[in-house]
Amino acid sequence: MKFSLQTQILTALSIFALLFVGALSLNSHHFNVGLEYQKNLALTQTLSLRSSSLAERAKTYGEVAPREFSAYDRDLKLFYPNLKKELTNLSQSVEALDAITTKKDEVEALKQKHTLFINGLWEQIGDVDEPRLEWGARYLAEQAPILRDATKNLEMQMSEIATNNFNNAKKINKLSWIFGAISILLILTWFWRRVTRRISLAADSCKQVAEGDFGTTIKDDSKDEIGQFSGAFNSLSSRTRVVLGVLDKLPAHASPSQAFTTLWKESNEFLGHKWQAMFNLENGFDKVKLVALQQNLENEFPSKALEFPIERIAKTINLEKKGHAVWEDIRRHTLQPADAKLLRELTLRKLQTLVLVVLKDKEQRPTRLLAFAWSENSAENVGVSGFLGGLSRFFSKLLTEDKK
Repeated sequence: MKFSLQTQILTALSIFALLFVGALSLNSHHFNVGLEYQKNLALTQTLSLRSSSLAERAKTYGEVAPREFSAYDRDLKLFYPNLKKELTNLSQSVEALDAITTKKDEVEALKQKHTLFINGLWEQIGDVDEPRLEWGARYLAEQAPILRDATKNLEMQMSEIATNNFNNAKKINKLSWIFGAISILLILTWFWRRVTRRISLAADSCKQVAEGDFGTTIKDDSKDEIGQFSGAFNSLSSRTRVVLGVLDKLPAHASPSQAFTTLWKESNEFLGHKWQAMFNLENGFDKVKLVALQQNLENEFPSKALEFPIERIAKTINLEKKGHAVWEDIRRHTLQPADAKLLRELTLRKLQTLVLVVLKDKEQRPTRLLAFAWSENSAENVGVSGFLGGLSRFFSKLLTEDKK
């Protein structure tokens, strides 16, 4: 399935856009995941900081815990409000862990430890209005470091996850840049090969023709827009070269036979055909008589005068109405043996494509038939039939009129 150049370019740009959007989406995803992990790490760090602060204060509470009434009253006013504030902040940090979406089991285990720690502390303190600060201080000194270590462990896990995600994001970002650079290089290479280079070659060929080097062709067999331009240019260049070559090499007062031979010499190089013949149409298309022949075949076509019934051939390809036509694969036909004599003779010589051009006299009556045959079945791909049909008037004057 062939695609136009416009479709190919749009497809390439679409692929590049998809790759670009995909890379942005992937990086954006990892960025958002990284933000989430950083947020989780910040929550655990806050909790770890508050639990560590409480563990440090627990040492002080244990050292200065009141053992007499005057000191108790002092600490009840100074240390106890700070302790309740720290416990409140610690509980808020634990509740904030609900936002964490990873390490759920570890988070739940830490929350349970916090609950046991708080319940045990208040059990030791007893009455909130007249708390047992000494008992509470002793409990804090024993249990606060345990809670601190648990929060430190969770903080380390979150830090490791955040670090790994950051490293993975760096690798993916690096790979996306490398992959993007390779993709851009491939697309630019493709664009240079499929567009820039071909346009440059076409421009050079046009310049050569403009300088008088007729017959210059563009080697481009693609079916896209540049290939179509190349085909049209090649047809124009070859047509001009054939016409000028024949006019330049044709002797003065040359006969149709001489003109036919000159046509073979000048056109064979550009058209690539292996066989060229001219038939008389005195009896119409019923039976045409071979009057001139040029060939480049291993098994040569008989050069003696031969007659071939081509009425069915002409009707099949609508030759009389169009004036020129192509039989794209002469090996495939459903004609009767008598009607397919010409096709059979050409097939025996490994020829596959046949182009016929009707030549007319001054009164526009069909008088002769010019035939070209190729050894491949792709001659029509370069518009040979249309090219030769476009020169039918030139051929008619050249091959049907005696020069005096």
